Amino acid sequence: GVALANTGKVEDAIAHFRKALQIDPDNPEALDNLEKTMATLKEIDEEIKKIKDDLVLNPENPVLYYDLGNLYKMKGKFDQAINHYQKAIALNSEFPEALYHLAKLYITRTEYEKALSLYQQIQTILPDNPAADYNIACIYARQNKPGESISWLKKAIGKGFDDWKHIKTDSDLDNIRGSSVYREFIKGH
Repeated sequence: GVALANTGKVEDAIAHFRKALQIDPDNPEALDNLEKTMATLKEIDEEIKKIKDDLVLNPENPVLYYDLGNLYKMKGKFDQAINHYQKAIALNSEFPEALYHLAKLYITRTEYEKALSLYQQIQTILPDNPAADYNIACIYARQNKPGESISWLKKAIGKGFDDWKHIKTDSDLDNIRGSSVYREFIKGH
């Protein structure tokens, strides 16, 4: 429950805290965590209502749809989050944050081609930002394509991505760690 709450999956966290309390109804930590998470969920629901009211007055505001996407993502309502990110992008095709969050949800669903397309849009908008290149490298690694993954890692590093500890521990790169291409690439870092 705590891990889920920390990653923003509030409703899933609540279900786990309730399950813990079924096992041990007097567990003070589970009770405290449930209360805090329920309060967070209430705040999220109130914010969703407020933004929906704002959208009635300003239906062409992409930031409001983006904010709704983030809130639904926190609730674990990924279909609704995707829908709202798409609305934000439809209103502003050069909205990198919305593109990024939508791509992350597509990765979660293993819809890699959709995610790759979004990262390519981000590259067009922010050509010097290494984050899109790094995430493309991760997608290729998840698809067990070490050559493509390393190529994109090199591009990310060329643009300034230099977190070698992250590169060496990121679970998204697990599929390629055993490859000779990867081992050669990280040699000396």
